[in-house]
Amino acid sequence: GGVESDVPPACVEGAVPPSATGPTIRFITLNVDQPTIMINAGDTLTWINTDSMRHTATAGAPGAIVPPARGGFQSGDISPGGRWGYRFCNPRTVIWFCETHAAQMNGYRIVIGG
Repeated sequence: GGVESDVPPACVEGAVPPSATGPTIRFITLNVDQPTIMINAGDTLTWINTDSMRHTATAGAPGAIVPPARGGFQSGDISPGGRWGYRFCNPRTVIWFCETHAAQMNGYRIVIGG
């Protein structure tokens, strides 16, 4: 044991500091710039609030939130000008919405490739 190797550390999925270089989703007036986004497993996706209202990035659909324990995520409020990052490790498609504006902002997709 104790031998150094070039194997990268295991991907740990969850909320992380926003990435300056990874894929982004921008909140714009009661919408987002990428309703469907394709990313790679291991990427940190950063939500950027360029709107004048607060928003959330919440996995699932209105009335059917997917909690982090089941592979979902919950940003909490992202204030205007704010950013929130989440690292995705497992290939899948995630549906998400904004809890604050659930009627207008739902059905968005993140496609995580292997």
